[in-house]
Amino acid sequence: MSTVFDHHQRILEALSYIPPDCERDVWFRVAAALKNEEGEAAFETFDMWSKASPNYSAADTRDTWRSIRPDAGITIATLFAIAKRYGYNTRSKVGTVVDPKEVERRRVERDARVAQDAQQREVKRKHAASLALAIIEKAEPARDDHPYLLRKGVSAVDTLYEIDDTKLQKLIGYRPQCGGAHLEGRILIAPVTINGAITTVEMIDESGRKSALANGEKAGGCWFACALPEKSERILIAEGVATAL
Repeated sequence: MSTVFDHHQRILEALSYIPPDCERDVWFRVAAALKNEEGEAAFETFDMWSKASPNYSAADTRDTWRSIRPDAGITIATLFAIAKRYGYNTRSKVGTVVDPKEVERRRVERDARVAQDAQQREVKRKHAASLALAIIEKAEPARDDHPYLLRKGVSAVDTLYEIDDTKLQKLIGYRPQCGGAHLEGRILIAPVTINGAITTVEMIDESGRKSALANGEKAGGCWFACALPEKSERILIAEGVATAL
C-alpha cells in the first residue's frame, strides 16, 4: 500500500523553525496559513507557538485569529515558504506515514469546515445588516453641536445620524469599544453601503473613539457624505467622516 507522510507533522516541523517573535505581518500570515489549512482546529497550534514569544498576549492572539477568514487566500504554502527562510528543508520527510485515504478524509473535513465557516459568516453579516438598519431607524439626524463635529470644525449632513449610547447598546446587545474603552454619549452613525445596500455602520462617540458594528461587512463599501446624483463626472474619495466633511 502506498503511503504519504503526515502533513500535520510537516506543518509542526516547519513551524518550529519560525521564531514566534517575528514581525507582526509574518506572525499574521502564519496564523492565516494555519487557519486556511486546518480551520479552527489549528488555533491550539498557533496559540502554543505564539506563547514562546516574550511579547505574547492571549487576547491579541485570540482576536487576531478570530479576525482571519479561512478562505482569505493565504495557504499553507506561505507557512512553508516562511519556514524555508529560517532554514527549514522543504524536502524533509520527518513524521509518521499516513494512508492516502486518511489524507483524503482530512481534506474533506477541511473543506467542510471552510464551507461551514463561510455559512456562519454570511449569517452574521446578514444579522449585522439588519442591526444597521434598526440603528438608523431609531437614530436621529446628526446635529451640528455634536462635540466631535465641533472639535473637527465641520457640520452635520443628511447622511449622518446620531444615537444615545444606552439606546445603541440595547439595540445591538453590547457596548462598542475602541482600544478597550467604551464609546460614550451621543454616538455618530455613518451607514456603510455596498452595491446599494446598507451592510453595517461606523460609530464615533463625542471623544472621537471609533468602532464598527460587530460582524458587519465593510470591504468594498463606503459612507456617502451626500446623496449621489444619477450622473456625476467627479467623485471625491476621503478616509474618515471628518475628512470627507
